[in-house]
Formats: sequence, structure tokens, C-alpha cells
Amino acid sequence: MQPLISIIIPTFNRAHLLGETLDSIISQTYTDWECLVIDDGSTDNTGELMEFYQNLDSRIIYYKRPKNRKKGANACRNYGFERCKGEYVNWFDDDDLMHPKKLEVQKVALSESDFPFCVCKAVTFKNSRKNIEGLRFMRQNSATPFQDYLEMNIGWMTPSVLWRKKTLENLKYLFDEDLRAAQEWEFHSRVLAQYPNYHSLEESLDFIRKHNQSITYQENEKERSWHYFLARLKIYRNKNLKYGVQADNFLKKYLLNSFKKLIRSRSPYVFNAFVKFIIPENRMTFSIKFYAFLSIISYRIIGKGNNIHQKIRF
Repeated sequence: MQPLISIIIPTFNRAHLLGETLDSIISQTYTDWECLVIDDGSTDNTGELMEFYQNLDSRIIYYKRPKNRKKGANACRNYGFERCKGEYVNWFDDDDLMHPKKLEVQKVALSESDFPFCVCKAVTFKNSRKNIEGLRFMRQNSATPFQDYLEMNIGWMTPSVLWRKKTLENLKYLFDEDLRAAQEWEFHSRVLAQYPNYHSLEESLDFIRKHNQSITYQENEKERSWHYFLARLKIYRNKNLKYGVQADNFLKKYLLNSFKKLIRSRSPYVFNAFVKFIIPENRMTFSIKFYAFLSIISYRIIGKGNNIHQKIRF
């Protein structure tokens, strides 16, 4: 008997797309899998759809996110991991599609190596797999993967990774449930700090749907900017990660520039950034922190304050 692969899919009001995703899983040439669909509180006909698919294929299992768990895809991904039984794990999205040989190719790549995870390439499409727009990420290899992933010189989507379950069990935590954007970046950055070597495939085995209801393409801009900032701050402040001067300089520059943008845009999250980033920062003087506060007030009240703004620095 082949090793079991656990596919974990968070879903929310995507009944009109989820069926096609499940069809692509049922069509896999590798057959020893279980698919756990975790419902994040859907109000459409997701329940009816899942009843149909559970009757169609017993390998498909339907869960509702427990009410005591935080709402969001990250909590659903984490809950699904707690329930899964596979030796390998593939988180997938409820609107994307698998190439028929995806699981087979990635499983073989891991079983014939000691790598902790395997990454494949992905293409984006609109409406139909016939309407391919191109690769989601051009590069996924690097001699310095942690640094290049931080700077987004390389990248991949969450569905594109097949994991050894034991690798994931060695992490302190999986997806950060506080993040609503950049959670993939934050998660994979933490992983690469601990596991910099991985198997990379050139085949495009995932089809990433691009549409108006995609969070990736429609998320509120100010909220998305805040969570991008917060994700970088979490890596910057993570005491369990060992990284060098180059990564430290990149994160400091990113955070400082992003904080200033939050000020200029009069973001509703700017005071959160001030409290979480500026106040605890021991490499900033009291005067710099005071200028940061004054800059927030100035832009909030009169919409300008460039002279003060320029004084915010490390």
C-alpha cells in the first residue's frame, strides 16, 4: 500500500468553484489520498455540495471549523492538519485545480530523496484551464533561499508544496491565525530558516484561478498593506529565527518604509504599527519615536508633515 497523502482545503462560500477543485483531486493518478475540506462558516450550498462528494468518494471528508477556533483560512488549515492522517500533506485552495499527475510526481520526488518538502511550479488562469496567463512565480530556486524568499526573488504558492508530515510536526506552529494576508510568505519564511534545502520541480502542476472573488486580487488595499507589514514584523521579531545582517537590513528597511507609507496614507492601522514596531524598537532613540508619533498626528490632522516624517530612521 502506498503512503497516504492528506489534502487539506479551507473553504468559504465557494460551492460554485469547489466542485471543480474536488474533481481535479478525484482525477489524480495517485490514488492513496484523503481530502479534508474545512468549512469556515459558509452560507451558500457548500454543505449540500459536500454531501454529494462524500457520497461520491469516501476519501473526501467534510468538517466545519469548530466555533471555538478563530475564523479564517489559516485556522482551517491548522485544524485540518490536526485531523489528517497522511504521511504527506498538501494544503490546497478551494478555487484552484491540480494537474492529474501532481500528487504522483511530487510524492515520487520526496520518496526518492531526504528533502523535507517538494515545490512545483504553478500557472494562473481565468475561467478555464484553457485560458492560461503564465507562471505565478518565475523562480523557486536559489543558493540563498531564505534571503531570496524574504525579498520575493523566489516564491511559490501554498498549494504547490507537498510536505513530509514529520517536517511540519517539528515546527513550533503552522499558519499564523492573526494574518489575513502574507500568511504564506510568513509561514514559508519560517520554514526556510529551519529547512533551507528542498526539492524543486520545473513542472507546472497547479492551476491557480484568478477571478474577482479571489482574496489575493481583491483584498482591501489598506488592510492588505497592514498584514504585509505585520507579517514582516513577525519574522523580524521572531527570536527563534537565526538570520544574518543582510536579512536584518532588508527587514528593517521594509518595515521603516512601510511604516512611513502607513503614515502618509493615513491608514487606520498606523497606530497599531506604532505600538507594535516603533515603541518596542530598541535601535531607535526616544527622539525618533517622538518624531514618529508627531508625524502620525500631523498627517492625520492636516495631511502633511514631511519635515518630521524624514526624521524617522534607524
